[in-house]
Parts: sequence; C-alpha cells; structure tokens
Amino acid sequence: MSFRRIRLAGLEGMAFASRDGAALEFAASLGPLRRLLARMATKTGPGFTEAQPAAAAEATAGDALAALKQRIGAINWYHTIDLGNGLRTPGAFDHAPVLARYNLPASFAGQRVLDCATFDGYWAFEFERRGAREVVALDIEKVGDIDLPPRRRAAMSEAEKNHKVGAGFALCKEVLDSKVERKVCNLYDLSPGYAGMFDVVHLGDVLLHLADPILALQNLRSVTQGYALISDCFWPELDRYLPATVAEYYGGEGENAWWRPSEAALFRMVHDAGFRKIEVLSRLTYSERGYLSKMYHLVLKATP
Repeated sequence: MSFRRIRLAGLEGMAFASRDGAALEFAASLGPLRRLLARMATKTGPGFTEAQPAAAAEATAGDALAALKQRIGAINWYHTIDLGNGLRTPGAFDHAPVLARYNLPASFAGQRVLDCATFDGYWAFEFERRGAREVVALDIEKVGDIDLPPRRRAAMSEAEKNHKVGAGFALCKEVLDSKVERKVCNLYDLSPGYAGMFDVVHLGDVLLHLADPILALQNLRSVTQGYALISDCFWPELDRYLPATVAEYYGGEGENAWWRPSEAALFRMVHDAGFRKIEVLSRLTYSERGYLSKMYHLVLKATP
C-alpha cells in the first residue's frame, strides 16, 4: 500500500492506495464543512458507493468545494452565515458585526428554542451554537404565503407564488451538520397545538412585514413559557409625537413593508399581545449590504 499526506481546501489528511482500491482519510477533529468536503471528495458515506483513486482525491476535493460554492451562488441569500473555513454566504444582511450588541444570553443550554420566520436560519443556527437543547425553525413554504397586498398577489404568476423557499436553510443545515428542525407554519397559524411550548421564542425583523402584527405577537405569546426575544425596526422620528404611540401605515408596498412603528408603538404592540414584563436589551443600527442608510432596531426581552 502507498500513502501520502495531502492538504486541500484547508484540510489535512492521508491518501491511501493499494490493489484493492483507494481512500482519503481525514482527522476526526474536522469541522462540519471539512467533514462534508471529505465525504464529497472520497465519495463515501450516505449517497456514495465507491472510493476515488488516491491520485484524483485532491482534485476531487477541489471540485467538491467548487460545486459547493456554485450551490451557494445559485441562492438568493438574506442572511450572511459563516459555514467555516472562510466560506460565508453572501447575504443581504450580516449580523456578525453587531451580534454582541443584541445582548443575547451567552448560553441557551438545556432550553427549547423557537426561531420564527427563520429564512436562511442565521438565528436558529446561532441558538444551536450556544447550546440549545432543541431548536425549531419556523417559516413559510412558498413565496405566495408571504403577507402580500391583494393587488401584488394578483399580479404574480402561479410559478412565482408557488416558488419554494428554504433552499438556503437546507444548504446551511447540511454543511453545518445541524440538528435544527425546520417546520412550515405561518405566524398567523402558530399555536401550542402545532409545535408545543418553548423556553425561548425569537422573532426578528418580521412585524413590519405583517398586515396584522398584533395577531402574530399574540400567537407568539401563546407558545412562550419562558421569554421571547423580539427585535424589529423602528423609526425614531415618529417618537416626537409622544405620548401618542404612532405607526405609519405603508400598505405592504416596496419591500413588503406594512408598518413603520415608533419605538413606543413597537413596545406597546408587544405589551398589548399579552407580555407582562418587557425589557429593552438594546437599541442598535445597521444597514443592508451595499446601502449607506442605517436602520434602527429595538431588541426586547418579553416575559408572559
């Protein structure tokens, strides 16, 4: 048998060859992305049946990485997610630079967590990374399930309305070797009977996209047995009308925005949904990739 140590795509391992076949072996300490690339390179494990010749192993692993990058490039990403080894999804929003300013708990160990409207899953995977016992990621099934104004919905083709969402989540779950479970459910249909109760419920940047944010918050409250983490946009210029709690109506136009609430209005919405104790964890600003304008965000911890 012949063998040699090789390094490819940031991986170190041994390539073995004999008259009986060939294989590529990597150390057990590999991260999820490296393990995936190793499996793709050797064509062993679930979905694969034969080993690659040792001479072709390095090129095959390079092809596997290129194929993964191609899959990433075919998806329209909302979240920027670190997949390890320098590979990140090109999301419209990158929360990593501001994550510490959310003032989230350092650990969710032993807790059952629900991430509502998960999209690509940034928050769900972050809760898992912080030790949550179980993470359920909730989202819609297709574009037509978005809370759209009737005129916009009527102007869409059936193909547009039936376009499935969740490709980004599925890819990240695979690469990260995640145990997060994605469930299809509209926030308007959320109830304890659907997914049970949760120690922590997260809702981020969703309320402004809903025609009925109060109903969504009431349903959120119904599955919260510990506390909810709620973050959303607010427009500070509207707080000049205090003591009035003002929300500007947008009618679902533009980027599917229904409301522009003041900070006071957002706080009041959460309170009126049935949360007894509400704490402000943070006020922060960040912007969409490529845009200079800043969006103001309020992060709340709400306890029933």
